[in-house]
Amino acid sequence: AAGYYGNSTTNSFATCDGLCPRGSYCPKGSAQPIACPAGTLMPNEGAISEDSCILCPPGSYNPSPGNSKRTCTSCPAGQYSEDLGMSSCSDCGAGGYCPDAGAASRLVFRMCPAGYFLPTTGHSSVDDCIPCRPGTFSLERGATSVDACMLCPEGTANPKAGQTDCEPCVEGSKANSTGQLTCDACSIGTYSS
Repeated sequence: AAGYYGNSTTNSFATCDGLCPRGSYCPKGSAQPIACPAGTLMPNEGAISEDSCILCPPGSYNPSPGNSKRTCTSCPAGQYSEDLGMSSCSDCGAGGYCPDAGAASRLVFRMCPAGYFLPTTGHSSVDDCIPCRPGTFSLERGATSVDACMLCPEGTANPKAGQTDCEPCVEGSKANSTGQLTCDACSIGTYSS
């Protein structure tokens, strides 16, 4: 009978050897239980077809066949799953992060702020964003490369990491090259306005 399995030639009952176990299904005539596929679960006994296996909802996954739990595993922070029946979660993209576990959409993606970049995927915190080094700045949100960090132009300087601009040199100081951390004082007998 559907929902039961058995491989004995001496069975005389419709129930065969036993009720199909959790995590599996048993179509009519099954000699052995068939594991529900990855991306699904079956918390009850007696399932009769693969259609009986419950698809993992968005925001969760199940990597292994034969899941007998009552729930699928939530995607960890830094990942998401948008579809039903996923066997794995997708990493959030480069240039930002996904802070919450169980994300069911890439819409939870948050870009790194201007002045920062993040070249790799699967991150869960703004703290993972890498600041542009001192002497550089970036106006780009969600930057995926250090190439977004530009050198401070001549006449400006920036002593801090993760900045969105460079400060102009004040009167009596100069920055004759790009990427300076500080402005240099003018030499005795010279000036800068």
